[in-house]
Amino acid sequence: MVYLDIMARIVGPLMSLSATGTIKETLTFVCGTFARMAMSPKKKEFTEKQTGQQTKFSDGCAVWNTIRGHHLEWHLFSEWVKDTGFCDVSLSRTMTGFQVFMAYYLQNGVNGWQNYPYPPIVKPL
Repeated sequence: MVYLDIMARIVGPLMSLSATGTIKETLTFVCGTFARMAMSPKKKEFTEKQTGQQTKFSDGCAVWNTIRGHHLEWHLFSEWVKDTGFCDVSLSRTMTGFQVFMAYYLQNGVNGWQNYPYPPIVKPL
């Protein structure tokens, strides 16, 4: 048969206990009990830019964990940002204190704003 390489091995009905195999590298039948997505053979490598962003994110999480006593300040700052709409970084929606901190950290980096690593000092308008 020409199509044997893309078909599951079937001895009985498709959902029988003897049906196993992968169809077109997308769907795998396991002993007729269930079907799952086929595992991709090769994982895509990360680019240098992606690796750099992942490292920066990990560093930001480490800094966040060192300022445990100031998490409430970031939460209050995020509430203030939500109420006033003012922020130096681009925020797409209401965010938690951690998310606002990470937005500042990812955009500005270490010592990237006044009062780092605590919430920025906001001057009244």
